[in-house]
Formats: sequence, C-alpha cells, structure tokens
Amino acid sequence: VSDVGYTFAYVNGQLTVVPRPVTIAADAGQTKIYGDPNPAAYTYTVTGGPGTTGSAIVPGDSISGALARVAGENVGSYAINQGSVAISPAVDYNVTYVGNNFVITPATLQYVADPVSVQAFAPLPSFTGSVTGFKGADNLGNATTGTPIFSTTVSNTFVPGAYPIWGAGLTANNGNYIFAQALGNATAFDVAASGQGEEIGAVWAQRIKRCRDDAFAYAAPYDTLPCTLPQEGGERSGV
Repeated sequence: VSDVGYTFAYVNGQLTVVPRPVTIAADAGQTKIYGDPNPAAYTYTVTGGPGTTGSAIVPGDSISGALARVAGENVGSYAINQGSVAISPAVDYNVTYVGNNFVITPATLQYVADPVSVQAFAPLPSFTGSVTGFKGADNLGNATTGTPIFSTTVSNTFVPGAYPIWGAGLTANNGNYIFAQALGNATAFDVAASGQGEEIGAVWAQRIKRCRDDAFAYAAPYDTLPCTLPQEGGERSGV
C-alpha cells in the first residue's frame, strides 16, 4: 500500500497464550485373573484437545507419574484414577482425565476325581477326589463354602465300561473362583468285565442292556429264555 496521502499510527495489541488442552484417558480392557499380580503399570492414552494440532504434548515438555486404582483384590471392577500422572510444565496445560475400570475375573478351581476300578456287578464304591487351583494362601476352608462331593452317573455296575466321576458341592467366597471338571473325570470310573467269568462279556453286556429296557424281554442270543442277570458268585437270577 502506498503511503502517499496516508498517515499511519500503530496501536499495540496483545497475544494471549492459553493452556494447551490435553486429555489423559485410562485404556479400556485392563484386567487380571484373581490371585495374579497386578500389572506393573496401568496404561493410558494422551490426546490433544479441541483446537490443537501436532503432538498432544509440545516437544520438550514431559509427562510423568502413574495411574492408580481403587484398592481391592476380590473379583470385581475397580476404578482407575489419575494417580500421579501429570504434564510438566503444568501451568501450560489444561488436563482432562477420563477414567476407566480395572476388572478382576475369577480364577478356576478343578474337581479332580480319584480313579476307581471295580469288577462288573460289584457294589458301587465310594468316590473321592480333590480340588486344585487355589491361589496364594486360599484353601477349601477360607475360599469356598460347602463340601466337595464326588459321584458317578450310573446307578449300578452291570455294564462294563468307563464312566464319569463328577465333583460338585462347593461355591466360591466372593465369587473369586469358577469350577471345572478335570479332563480325566470323564472316564475316571472303570467297570471291568474281567474276573467275573466268561458269562460277563460282550454277550452279557448286550443282554443286560436289553433287560434294563424291558425286564420281561427275551434277549439274544438266548431268545428262548427271559432276561436273567448274574449275581455275585456267578449265580443267576431273574430280573
């Protein structure tokens, strides 16, 4: 602009630098299993607020400190708070903190059945087992309520085979555990055909199954005879 015909006067102004808006947000999905150590640090994400460009924190400035959470070690959800996390120099930033939750999930206890083997037609035995997977100083007495019970799904030993022994009877205090069956429980009860004579073999297994379904049936291979079942000592009796 030409200064011909003009007179210029300068009026001082003022540039105001306001604190830089920054959001510190605790990350979602932070969790652990009951009884495990807490993480070394709770994680977070730093983003620039409205109107900012470039990196969230001006180069040369720094962020330090650690998030903290509400105390507690039982299963549940615990708030993660800002703790000591701060940006330096603090005067240059307007920090907004967005919290999240730290979740403790149940550990797993297993019912482990003691394997049992009996001969066919023997009385049902008593079943025993143990419970494994307790964390730290936990045990049956202080971490669970109830009494562990082990039982099978069959009511007699007429048919040889492998049967399950399942554990039950417990609940976890504070919901700190869930319960599962050990893999071996599915076949822990063995009913053996050997040792009872030739008559307790595949033929008798077929007859016994049919007799269970119909006590008055005629069962192959002796279709002219009604169902009969061996008793202890090798004797036979009608169903």
